[in-house]
Amino acid sequence: MTSPLDSRRLSEYHLARVSDTWPPLGPQPRPSLLEHVRDLWTLRFIESNCTAAIWRNDFGLELRVEHGGELIQSRLSRYREAPLLLIADQLKANLIEQGWFEVPNRTPLG
Repeated sequence: MTSPLDSRRLSEYHLARVSDTWPPLGPQPRPSLLEHVRDLWTLRFIESNCTAAIWRNDFGLELRVEHGGELIQSRLSRYREAPLLLIADQLKANLIEQGWFEVPNRTPLG
């Protein structure tokens, strides 16, 4: 009778060898895409900012609205910017109604 830890039995369990090549061969997952396309607007209220921007990611275009560095709204569009621009305009109008104001663009001193 052979014990379960018999060396002959262990040699039958051949594990695949770990490759010494780097990067490993075969298909590799690609890094997620997150590319800034453009800023739409920045609103200010007391001492905080709210910013809307369009980003490109793996699924299409994304409207990202951030408040104080935290993502508070995200909408995706697989086709164009137009639906995202409408959403951003509505969000901006709602915030202005609540007392937020637009941050003026800074112009370089001439």
